[in-house]
Amino acid sequence: MAGLLGATVVAAAGPLLVYLYPPPDPKQRPQKLRVSLPQALDTIAEGEAIGFTAPVAAAFVMIDGGGTNGPGQPTFGGFLTRHRGSIRAFASTCPHLGCNYAYDAGAHRFECPCHGSRFDLEGRVLRGPAANPLSHLSWAPAESASEIVVDGVSMPA
Repeated sequence: MAGLLGATVVAAAGPLLVYLYPPPDPKQRPQKLRVSLPQALDTIAEGEAIGFTAPVAAAFVMIDGGGTNGPGQPTFGGFLTRHRGSIRAFASTCPHLGCNYAYDAGAHRFECPCHGSRFDLEGRVLRGPAANPLSHLSWAPAESASEIVVDGVSMPA
């Protein structure tokens, strides 16, 4: 009887666990994505942000996050910011409900058009409803001054 009960639990729990924790898509291969910037990296002024997008058939991978964002999740755009001398790369996906937010150059902050969340240049929440900060992207400068390399994945066609 115990064996039959154990087999029933395993048979029911297996599909549930695969649903809750799906295996990675074998078609998504981790790679370094070369991205062109609208200006040279060293010309990003203090308090400024510039946007960039993922190459066709690829996505960037978030390294942290909360809300609807999480480590390993894809995003198709990002922003580089220079604040207090540091350059950071953020995923352009709002952690509240996944909308794409924009940079307000006059106010030096990010604003989500869907529900009004605001974030500072360090990714911290200034105003909700978002409760979590912006997600970061792993990046490095490329050989060209107007290119960076961002961790990402190829997307299935």
